[in-house]
Amino acid sequence: MCGYSSHFCISNGDFRNLDYTSFKFLNRVASVSISQFIEEKSRQLCFYLCAFWQGTLNYQELNYFFWDTLEEWSLYRSDDLEPSTHKERVFWHLLHQIHYWREDQLNDDEILREELTHCVAYLKGESVFPMDCIGIRP
Repeated sequence: MCGYSSHFCISNGDFRNLDYTSFKFLNRVASVSISQFIEEKSRQLCFYLCAFWQGTLNYQELNYFFWDTLEEWSLYRSDDLEPSTHKERVFWHLLHQIHYWREDQLNDDEILREELTHCVAYLKGESVFPMDCIGIRP
């Protein structure tokens, strides 16, 4: 088990100690394409960030989402040749931003919040591609 998450880590390909829930999670990840992963995580990221801005989600939970998402992403093969889309770039940019900036900056910096709101709107399909997003896969 990883110290920061309720998920699991597998080293050396040893699957003997997986419980049923972990096994189901691994199978789900294996059957989900990268584009499906980005779609699902984009919806969750928008929900979490909006809840944070509304004061119904604390910053620590937003940070947990960041680490859980990276952990899930690590289960994908790095040699996947599926090209990165605009949506994926905005997703990675926004995910990085919520981790990079402090809690007070995410809440109080009007310019930052406007940029992030534009990213959220794009991920929801409500805006055009924000040109200043430079997100890349980890």
